[in-house]
Amino acid sequence: MIVFTIPVLVLLALQSDLGTALVFVAIFSGIVLLSGVSWKIIIPVFVTAVTGIAGFLAIFISKDGRAFLHQLGMPTYQINRILAWLNPFDFAQTTTYQQAQGQIAIGSGGLFGQGFNASNLLIPVRESDMIFTVIAEDFGFIGSVLVIALYLMLIYRMLKITLKSNNQFYTYISTGLIMMLLFHIFENIGAVTGLLPLTGIPLPFISQGGSAIISNLIGVGLLLSMSYQTNLAEEKSGKVPFKRKKVVLKQIK
Repeated sequence: MIVFTIPVLVLLALQSDLGTALVFVAIFSGIVLLSGVSWKIIIPVFVTAVTGIAGFLAIFISKDGRAFLHQLGMPTYQINRILAWLNPFDFAQTTTYQQAQGQIAIGSGGLFGQGFNASNLLIPVRESDMIFTVIAEDFGFIGSVLVIALYLMLIYRMLKITLKSNNQFYTYISTGLIMMLLFHIFENIGAVTGLLPLTGIPLPFISQGGSAIISNLIGVGLLLSMSYQTNLAEEKSGKVPFKRKKVVLKQIK
């Protein structure tokens, strides 16, 4: 797994695409946890990663820290994005205009929102990266929570299919898909609300985009196929309840 992941991360680093690289790291982490790697290895790696992130932030906010990181090769746009995350309203008319306007839009939605298609704030790329601001402004806190609840229900159903499968290869595929969707949801909503830096990660099934929605639908199709194959295997072994037995037998024939 490492042999296939590292070259991809190197290529993404050469393209300065940090957001997509983090998606691959999330997928890799989920599969590693599922593969049965000893916690004696996982815990030290986790502690090292947390310590590294804390050390990076300490250097970033220190005097001349950003200049030092830039000399080490960190791109200017990444430095500006982290700076925008830490101080979104200090540069509201320049670097952090998108983030500041997005947070104002979320706050203006209130509890129940301003109504469908009532968005009136100018937010760049609102149809893709910042689509959650439209949901929050139009439908308020209630609508936002409902969208998050639907995502959680989707992840829960996907986890049920994954844990029910007796095919290890299928399980790894579904775990990678679940981690990909979880990271997209967590990063996108976290970024527009100011909890995380903005990385350009779309919101699954909602953000505008062709390749993203196609890949997500392919993943869901694979999960549905897994569920179907698992049900057929259970029927053949006699584990399916009698009410479903006739239907599954017709499918087998």
